[in-house]
Amino acid sequence: GSGAVTDAKIDTMAASKLTGALPAIDGSSLTNLPIPTSDYVKLATINDTTAASTFTWSMDYTGYSNFIIFVESITGSSATGRDLRLRLERDGVITSGNNYHIRGNKIGQATYVKVNNTVNIQLNSGVVAAQKSSGVIHCANFGSDGFPTVISNLCSADTTDLTSTHTMNVLDATSHTKITGMRLQYSSGNVTTVKLKIYGVKD
Repeated sequence: GSGAVTDAKIDTMAASKLTGALPAIDGSSLTNLPIPTSDYVKLATINDTTAASTFTWSMDYTGYSNFIIFVESITGSSATGRDLRLRLERDGVITSGNNYHIRGNKIGQATYVKVNNTVNIQLNSGVVAAQKSSGVIHCANFGSDGFPTVISNLCSADTTDLTSTHTMNVLDATSHTKITGMRLQYSSGNVTTVKLKIYGVKD
């Protein structure tokens, strides 16, 4: 009879009999595979170039209370030194009281920022708003537990020079309130560009 090995003749085979290169496997029909998961998730991309006195974005993400915001660019309309300010939105309402405690510095200067009970979070100061501010903003305790905290490190630059680097550490003295948004504003002039990516760490 035929010495050909057919599927019907094979019940089991020792692994030692399988040698050499195996053919490519088409995985398109594979099922019940585990779905990769991560506690670190990209939640939003913002790219807005509408000139306005303020710019507000949502931080209201169910299951997240800690975030990292990568700032590609924040610019304003003013060509002279201005402060870039931030306020938090609590349960849908922008803060208006003197709740922020700030510690920070402008690298290259001896001046150390130390302000208690202030109404604005000062992300940087005395920068040319028309230049680009970029960097990273860390946000912790934005849920309903603990004290909301913001740690920012922003650089301001134009095409020829890095003009300033600011590091600010901010504690919101109002605890047990959910932070639902953030609002940017310059001390004078409009916000003209906001480009950033928001990543969250699952609770």
